[in-house]
Amino acid sequence: TNDQGPNFRVARISDLQFGEAKLEEYLAYDPIRYLSNIDLTANYLIANYKNNALPEIEIFKHFSKDHKKISFPYEAFTANSY
Repeated sequence: TNDQGPNFRVARISDLQFGEAKLEEYLAYDPIRYLSNIDLTANYLIANYKNNALPEIEIFKHFSKDHKKISFPYEAFTANSY
């Protein structure tokens, strides 16, 4: 959702409690990085960001604070998680 700014954030909600007041933040809004895409697997959420026009991939393990960031130092790189 982009309810807090143009760079997007990820929120979740129960299908039984639909409504904006019930959104639970999953990935916080980041004014520095543009969230361009997310992918979900059985165990991970994979977020694709642009940070100063450079690609970044961040991998989050579900229901855990564990995550790993992969940064690319040059504009010549393109990267996607799929």
